[in-house]
Amino acid sequence: MLHLDTQIHDGVKVSVGLRNSFDKSMSAGGVLGEGVLVCDNMSFGGAEHSWMTLRRHTRNILSDLPNRMRELIAGLDPYVKSRRQFHDGLSQQTVTDSMFNDLLIDSIDRGSIGWRDAPVALNTWRAREGVEYQGERINWDDGKDTAWRAFNAFTWALKRGFTAGNSDIAANKTIKLNQQFTNRFVDTKVPE
Repeated sequence: MLHLDTQIHDGVKVSVGLRNSFDKSMSAGGVLGEGVLVCDNMSFGGAEHSWMTLRRHTRNILSDLPNRMRELIAGLDPYVKSRRQFHDGLSQQTVTDSMFNDLLIDSIDRGSIGWRDAPVALNTWRAREGVEYQGERINWDDGKDTAWRAFNAFTWALKRGFTAGNSDIAANKTIKLNQQFTNRFVDTKVPE
């Protein structure tokens, strides 16, 4: 994980995630994402191809991968603009308890979150005073009932719940969650 100084929103900076495997069991790749600095709760975008690149381990990987990584980093400005729009859109939308419950069921139906992670998301949403993490209290949007706080309840569940043990599943669910919240709360639509 590479943490950049590029700020998207208050307390949110861009990170570059890189992955590879010696046994070639997964594609080599990179993705632009953001990390909430207070709790290091990673949330990856990557719904658009310019923000994520994957490359299978075939003959020309060593010559192709550097160019793919350069293209990924070249997409930083559009990525930051899009994520600012995402954060601003979520911070301006009110979410009631009933709406959160609907979001939770919709997220389960879409595969953005699993049944086992749902109680963690719900309890995090209900804890308007925030959650404890490493001796500190984390509180998104100062406990206001916003889509940003709802989004963080879901990503917290993915990091702290049943899915936390499998980073590939958590990353795929986070991408679906980004698409779902973008399409519901932000003007720009993301293909699902």
